[in-house]
Amino acid sequence: MGCRDGLGRLHDVLTRVTADRRWPDGEVRDAPRRRVAALRHALRGRGVGRFAPPLIAEPAPSTWAHLEACAWTAAWLTARGRHVIGTRELLLDDAWRGELERLERDGLRRRAHRPDLAAALTADGPLLPIEVELASKSLTRLRAILALHAGWIAARKTAAVIYVCGPVKLADRVQREAAAFGLSPDRKTLRVELLDTIRSAARAARWESAGTRTAAASEATD
Repeated sequence: MGCRDGLGRLHDVLTRVTADRRWPDGEVRDAPRRRVAALRHALRGRGVGRFAPPLIAEPAPSTWAHLEACAWTAAWLTARGRHVIGTRELLLDDAWRGELERLERDGLRRRAHRPDLAAALTADGPLLPIEVELASKSLTRLRAILALHAGWIAARKTAAVIYVCGPVKLADRVQREAAAFGLSPDRKTLRVELLDTIRSAARAARWESAGTRTAAASEATD
């Protein structure tokens, strides 16, 4: 399971290196230059599936944090046995293209929007859209995205939306604004997770998996 696009490669890198906190070049993972090098390596398209083309160029530095957050989310979901569809795959499916309408000072604006990821219990199961938020959007944009998801749920295209947020303050803001559109954990139409929680869970799953393999190997040699 896992992403079949550039995020899939990044997900593989992240899930592998969390076992020893080192990147493929042997440097500790929190060394900034080596960390960036590993992200570049992950996004070059090596190991990219045939369903989604590789990135034509490396992403701008300002987007690396968001891509890494998406990869951690994919790692977390994959560790839980979920089927994950990555960003580049979603670009190939117009069914996930929504149109946002928001009123700005200069008039009504329309803009296309797709979720960052989608996940399902099984490869052929119903997908839930996932939004990864590290920084606050304008209130009008956030409300437009929430309205889009509320519309998809009302049309029974999806059953809920998952938000993975950076700071707690942003998670609280999403939950507060989502309530106005009928989206809430109580109604099971909204789930909000913190990125730090996602990272910890992905690492724990990786350690557990490594421990299971070690134990199995030990039993085999006894």
